[in-house]
Amino acid sequence: PALPGDGLGGMAGPPLHPLALGNVRTIARMLKGWPETKHVSVIGVGGVGDAEAYRRMRNAGAYAVAVGTALGKDGVDVFAQIAKGFTDKEK
Repeated sequence: PALPGDGLGGMAGPPLHPLALGNVRTIARMLKGWPETKHVSVIGVGGVGDAEAYRRMRNAGAYAVAVGTALGKDGVDVFAQIAKGFTDKEK
């Protein structure tokens, strides 16, 4: 690499999504495993720019989902794009 480090710095958008999903799933499971932390909600963020990525994040254990790179790239229209992919039950 051009810069020293662990290779994770600078990752954003869709390439980050698989790593973020794994982290959300791991943290959500850990929190649910202890009575003291069962009430803590996880907000999933990383590579969410469409309804499928949103759905994967929720299925991984996220109570809520944040949008970062796609918001910067597509502006607030990204929320309408994500919502278009929702089923009636998800709306």
